[in-house]
Amino acid sequence: MIPAKRGVGPFSEHNIARFFGSLDRPLVIRSIRPIDDRRVEARYSDRVSKTTCEGTAIVETQRVSQQTLIRSIRANC
Repeated sequence: MIPAKRGVGPFSEHNIARFFGSLDRPLVIRSIRPIDDRRVEARYSDRVSKTTCEGTAIVETQRVSQQTLIRSIRANC
């Protein structure tokens, strides 16, 4: 995560732990493919209750100090 978003809102340690701790089944990454030089598509599955989510997320990245970090994540479930 880029430094400007670390510890803020949904990317705070508390909210990340709460979200992933609420899953009935751990998040599983099914595939990752580049879209362009700044975005990747990640296909994943997880389960919060009785319903399994087979989702897709678009992850936007940004180069910061020689590292590629996450700038944003748009997921559909």
